[in-house]
Amino acid sequence: MRLPLIIGDKIGDREKVGIGETNCDELATARAKAMLRLKSWKRRALTAIASFASVCVCLYLFFDGEPLHSYWVPIGQILLWIAFPGLLAVLYSGLLWWEAWRRYSSAQLTTNAKAFRPLLRSDVH
Repeated sequence: MRLPLIIGDKIGDREKVGIGETNCDELATARAKAMLRLKSWKRRALTAIASFASVCVCLYLFFDGEPLHSYWVPIGQILLWIAFPGLLAVLYSGLLWWEAWRRYSSAQLTTNAKAFRPLLRSDVH
């Protein structure tokens, strides 16, 4: 006996699908959402990387032997404190970009594996 799995966002759109089977609309929606999430986190990660790199370049000008070293105490230390949260932002957005990429590639593999579904079914009697 196969138990039904309810799939759908709205009550009127629900349909019964057997376990191990998926709806084509659901796969397309998951793939589209994964692509949007991937683009969003890619943009955020690249923005964080660019801002962190610009702070690091500005901070370099205040090192010993550089022309602005005399202003290290009032300005350079402030830039150093700005760089630390920038590093955390780069790590956070980079990890979420990687996770979004994993979900997108998983959605692509699920769609491509649909052609091999008869070979993957475990409900053969």
